[in-house]
Amino acid sequence: MGNRERSFSKLPSAYIITAIVIAVIVLGFIKQDHNMPEKPGAAKAARSVKNIPDGSKVLILVNYGPEGRYELETGLSSLITVLARKEVGVIFASLIPQGIESTSLAVEKSISKVNFRKQGYFYGKDYIQLGYLAGGSIAAAMMKGDIDIFRRKDIFGNRLRAQPVMNGVFSLDDLSAVIEFSSGKVEGVPGVVFYSIFNRKKDVPVIAVCSSDLVSDYLPFADSGSVTALVQGMKGIVSFENILMEKSESGTRFFASVGVLWLVILIIIIGNLGKMLRGKE
Repeated sequence: MGNRERSFSKLPSAYIITAIVIAVIVLGFIKQDHNMPEKPGAAKAARSVKNIPDGSKVLILVNYGPEGRYELETGLSSLITVLARKEVGVIFASLIPQGIESTSLAVEKSISKVNFRKQGYFYGKDYIQLGYLAGGSIAAAMMKGDIDIFRRKDIFGNRLRAQPVMNGVFSLDDLSAVIEFSSGKVEGVPGVVFYSIFNRKKDVPVIAVCSSDLVSDYLPFADSGSVTALVQGMKGIVSFENILMEKSESGTRFFASVGVLWLVILIIIIGNLGKMLRGKE
């Protein structure tokens, strides 16, 4: 009887606490800025992409595998979509072996979008995959001179000079931008930094898009000017996509994840309060 009385004595306060907690959680999620305010680095990166001349060529370095897909894949896919609309040729290179698969998945994702707006996106004409570039700084230094000396064939064994997308591209100086999507470092620094150092055309934007856990490693290079613009983690990618595209797929996933997290927290709190209501410690 004593336990029953003690349980009922907790009832009003428990209900009040539960109601307050639920209200705070719901209001907290509602007040989340679902439009995601512009992040400075993302805005600068998006402006650089928009300024890439139509019909020019860019180098995209893919430095992530399965561990970075959740954060980086939709951002890369959206960038490919935008570049395809501008008829910009894309030269893909992987800084890790897993990056080859990541590139293929991102291209497939782009082509499957209803807003892709390009009739046909062909390998060899619109984009090419150089494959895994082992060597980090050495690979970048060799591409500074003559790409043909460093790499004569693509990942499928096709001669680079036989591919239309490589017309007029003989070194880093012939590119309109160098962009890295990364969840890791190369020789302890962002891989794109090597290409920034060896690129003699300093007006060419060098953009880094990194996963959340690498932001602190990339920031010094953005602050020093080695990287033109840094897109930082999931929030940065959402902002980057919102500026480039009409709607961000990353944004939908990000806020869905936030909603699930709030729900899990709510379930845990209700479960603990339920124990208290039953008089269990």
